[in-house]
Amino acid sequence: MTLPPHPLPGQASSAPEQDRVPTTCASPSSGEQPRVRLRTRTGLKRLDLARPSSFLFAPEDARQDRIQAQMRCFVSLSDQEGCDNAIELLGDRADPDALFRISRGLSPSQWRISIVPDRWLFSGRGLLRQSGECHRLQLDLTLDFNPQRYFAHQSASNVDAVRSLLPEVALRVHPDLALQARRHALDANDNVLVGSDRLAGSSFEQRGANWRETVNDFLGKIKTLISSHLARTTRGHVTAEWRSINTLEIMWELSHQDALSWVSDFRTAVFAAAPAAIWRRGKVPLESGRTGNADWMLVPLTKEIKLRIYAKTLNRVRFEVCYTDAGRIRQESKRRQRDIPRGDLTAILAAMPGAAAERLHGFWRGVMAYSALPSPATTDALDFLDRLDQAVPRDRRRQLMSLLANGRGITPDAVLFPESICIAMERAGLVTKAERIRNRASPRYYLAPTFSAMFDRLLRADGPATGAGS
Repeated sequence: MTLPPHPLPGQASSAPEQDRVPTTCASPSSGEQPRVRLRTRTGLKRLDLARPSSFLFAPEDARQDRIQAQMRCFVSLSDQEGCDNAIELLGDRADPDALFRISRGLSPSQWRISIVPDRWLFSGRGLLRQSGECHRLQLDLTLDFNPQRYFAHQSASNVDAVRSLLPEVALRVHPDLALQARRHALDANDNVLVGSDRLAGSSFEQRGANWRETVNDFLGKIKTLISSHLARTTRGHVTAEWRSINTLEIMWELSHQDALSWVSDFRTAVFAAAPAAIWRRGKVPLESGRTGNADWMLVPLTKEIKLRIYAKTLNRVRFEVCYTDAGRIRQESKRRQRDIPRGDLTAILAAMPGAAAERLHGFWRGVMAYSALPSPATTDALDFLDRLDQAVPRDRRRQLMSLLANGRGITPDAVLFPESICIAMERAGLVTKAERIRNRASPRYYLAPTFSAMFDRLLRADGPATGAGS
């Protein structure tokens, strides 16, 4: 199958199965149906509107992004002197490997405590309480962390190599790796995985299971680091447990050659259709804004669940389902798996991609049904200029653009526009060659229909465009 050199942005691919590489995963004699393994060069699925939402936003392709969770720790000590020494050592600012900062006491038995900033791949704050009767310290922490940021800060992209690292090594901030990630992110954040190797390769098989193991290992490392630091500093017996998840983001990333333009056109279409759309009835207004160079759109799905859509990089569109209420997270996870024990973060995080996918599928079907998504004029314009730059010499581009925009075609001549230029534009997909008309010395090359429609929208012409039949 011959593919065009530059597929038009926003259009369905003429070969929707080109990302699929048939791989026999079971022998015919075994009686199992051979599976088709999905592969992509970028490690991401393409944002193809011809695909169903179940393909684009499959639960196994989801990744957890920002998470806020509760942890409770107990430190049992032998006497009151041990408690006093422990509190003093926990707040030692001279320790280069310190994990905590104790800011001030709220009372003789309560202190504010926080994680040392800019040193670890998680942050947090909370209260440290002392129970004088049993010589025990209770630490309640609210922790903020991001599995994608954690993996982006690892020098090794191999999942097994990262899992083998000690917590005090794996959880350290690496400024050089953070800068490398920020260079790709339009919002200037470092929670982006660059390269197909960090996305578990080009194959999607077992990707969901591998990511769940990475997240579980990350949670275990945080718990181990806090427990071991408390035990080493206080010389007491430490127990630690996760309590609940306060907020959670589940995200999907899809590749597009011009993510900025796609998001801009998509946002315009959704905002225009929202007042009359059934999926918007009774909901609070849509929101939009900008973080760095990333324009985002925020769609409230419920009071506690919102969908954020933006261009994460120049060629990635990110969809984030954001949960802002602990009760809603418990409800959604139990709807997917009823027997989840309270405080079992690994089980909750494993169940939430399916719940988030259902929410995103509902929104996507609503958009497809009630929003008249236009052909992306901005994307087409940038693609037109890119192809013109490749096919036409610099000193002819301005004149050619004027001819194509106003006449929607060109007839080659021997001086300004030889047929070699027209052939180059035809190969670039800018024009199509009409059949030679009798008594005409040269054939006519007409602007491709997609770009002709683009000029109709951009120039808002009142009269009909000049087409191939004129």
